[in-house]
Amino acid sequence: MSSRSPYCFLPGVYDKNAKPQNSRRAQRECLLTLRSLRALRLNAILLFYKTVVRTFPTAITKTWLHGKLLCGLYCFTLFVSALPAYSQNFPVQASVQLVPPYTPYLGDYAAAGVDKMQVQLLLKDLTTFDYRVKLRFKIEGVGITIATTPGFSGPPLLLQGGAPLLLTSFELQPYLNPANLEFAGLSKADFVRTGRLPEGLYRFSLEVLDFNREKVVSNTALATAWIVLNDPPLLNLPFQNTKVTLTQPQYVTFQWTPRHTASPNAAFSTEYVFKLVEIWPADRDPNDALLSQRPLYETVTDFTQLVYGPAEPQLLPGRTYAWQVTARDIENRDLFKNQG
Repeated sequence: MSSRSPYCFLPGVYDKNAKPQNSRRAQRECLLTLRSLRALRLNAILLFYKTVVRTFPTAITKTWLHGKLLCGLYCFTLFVSALPAYSQNFPVQASVQLVPPYTPYLGDYAAAGVDKMQVQLLLKDLTTFDYRVKLRFKIEGVGITIATTPGFSGPPLLLQGGAPLLLTSFELQPYLNPANLEFAGLSKADFVRTGRLPEGLYRFSLEVLDFNREKVVSNTALATAWIVLNDPPLLNLPFQNTKVTLTQPQYVTFQWTPRHTASPNAAFSTEYVFKLVEIWPADRDPNDALLSQRPLYETVTDFTQLVYGPAEPQLLPGRTYAWQVTARDIENRDLFKNQG
């Protein structure tokens, strides 16, 4: 049984009488020939580049050729630099999800029974049990960075191989406590006073660290939230400066349109404070009357319409009245512009 080494094929050269070469010398000669051809090819490309530039010495030609060469080099550099990112294989898989509506209050994401932030950890190694880890959070906005204080360690989280762990609000609360966070671009004192993030787009990132070695053992889990304050309701009926015909018994319909239901930070736990005041004297500014005068009638409702009927204080003919509707969160959180 004989073994055959591969032929050495050269472009444009073929000898039908050539025999297979089994020696290492023939293989080395083949490789040297191929390298020479590559060198000739490269020289031909460089010669073509110089010839074109000399023949057409315009800025456009040079820019185009330089662009082609630099683009190829740049793409190759990106390809090489991206290889290590795909080769990383962390032992823990982390994921984070923010549940809308997105509240500007950071503490709400770790509040009990709300589940505004859902974090899941999975240890891939099926043979490992009671693996102790901790978390590292970072919240980034426009010019604002809030991150876990370096060296902070909450209670250890125990991971079991192959079993996903869904973290509870109790386990997340220490990591969102302002005492365990460092602030950049935002005063910590101002944040502690309000507990609220400024309006804007935020990126929440999470990494899992080995509890003892402080080494990152997971991917970076990401979630984004567009945090905005909601617009106050729009008053519809009666129209401004409209004369209302009084009936017996009196029956006046007040109606408004909420403008927060389509917001990414829509507050579903909203109630409305309805206030009616008499303007006296008649040329008094309505806003001043609403702010300083005792209301003729005030009530709280969950609906976007109120019927002012016989049971309410009687409206007098020829008098001028102003009405106001304020939207507010039932937990007294500041979720609306202009105080609702």
